[in-house]
Amino acid sequence: MKKHLIIVLTMLMVLGNVTMVFADADFANQKMSDVKGTKYETAVANLITKGIISGFEDGTYRPEATITRAEACVAVTKVLKPTETQLKEAADSGFNDLKGGYTWAKASINYAAAKDIVTGYGNGRFKPSQTVSYSELVAMLINAMGYKSSELEGSWPNNYLNKATELGILNAVITDNTNLDFNEAATRGNAALIVNLAVDRIVKDEEIKDSTITDKKDKDSDSADQENRVESSGKLANYSGRAYGMILDTAKVVNKDGESVYQLEFLIGDDICYLNTDTKCNIPNPIDYDGVLYTLNVVNGVVKDIATDGKVLKAKHFEELTSGWSKVTNRNGSLISVSNGGSEEDFTAIKDASFYLATFSGGQIDGYESASLSDITKDSVIRAYDVIDDSCDLANVIIIVESKQASKIGY
Repeated sequence: MKKHLIIVLTMLMVLGNVTMVFADADFANQKMSDVKGTKYETAVANLITKGIISGFEDGTYRPEATITRAEACVAVTKVLKPTETQLKEAADSGFNDLKGGYTWAKASINYAAAKDIVTGYGNGRFKPSQTVSYSELVAMLINAMGYKSSELEGSWPNNYLNKATELGILNAVITDNTNLDFNEAATRGNAALIVNLAVDRIVKDEEIKDSTITDKKDKDSDSADQENRVESSGKLANYSGRAYGMILDTAKVVNKDGESVYQLEFLIGDDICYLNTDTKCNIPNPIDYDGVLYTLNVVNGVVKDIATDGKVLKAKHFEELTSGWSKVTNRNGSLISVSNGGSEEDFTAIKDASFYLATFSGGQIDGYESASLSDITKDSVIRAYDVIDDSCDLANVIIIVESKQASKIGY
């Protein structure tokens, strides 16, 4: 599972004779006077509110100003929250141009280099005082999101720019700056636009990742404890009705009545729940990871029945909008176009749809993680479902295989 990191672009140190200010309790809500009414206002306001960026002491943001490679590197390193010990113990990057005025950045640059977030220019040079280009900024973001250059198609810098375009984090600057040269120095305004598009996805994915890791540790840390887990957990603990989501795993447990039952690790939306079955429930063996949306009949948090077609359990509404896996030919906002068997279909994802991204092991799908609409890109492969009883065929559950993984399921 690729690592996702909460990316912030807090501008650091000194430009000229004016000290830049970190986002803090007194400054975070201050509106920058020179971005009011501009295309940068919403992005800057959002990021300042979230404590991600800040402006100058005089109340300006200076959207046309540039930032250096050292400043950008230190900012990205800070969001990884390394301890002082980790910074000190990071292997020396070997850059010989960090002495003198850049000792403040050396530990962070060493750490970022060790994590493959930044690289130098050869001959031991990092060029800390050089302005960071759009391409370099994008590369830092993509590297920090867990992608490796060896996984990206093409050569520098198009490999990173193409991935960023695929992820949608360049939409604002491409739309508003059709002639933008990505080799030019990045401005603070455009940096805010780029980061603003990336941050919600990155924050959400990081929270999902942390939650998944915690749940997995709780589940796997002690097999004896797992065998004796008796209580259902999560938002479905006291739920009664139909629940739609992805079964990730099963385990044999003893319930509160001393009965041997199965417990499901069930992903529903952004939440992982552990739900006990009753003694008569038939569980899937093996679990079908082929884009199947499972329907559970739940009574007071206990699973009574399981089906891969909600109609079997008399759900009020259950319809697959795609004919099995279908390749995405285009996505314009929430309007998705797919091709299947030579025919083209269009459908719309509702605002609060649940998205699940397939994970792979040994060339096969081995589970799912929560995702978002932006994970649907051209040439990705999806299965879409409508499980809401209304008069419109709108997708409210979409299962996704990334384009780079599509060949593993025959696309």
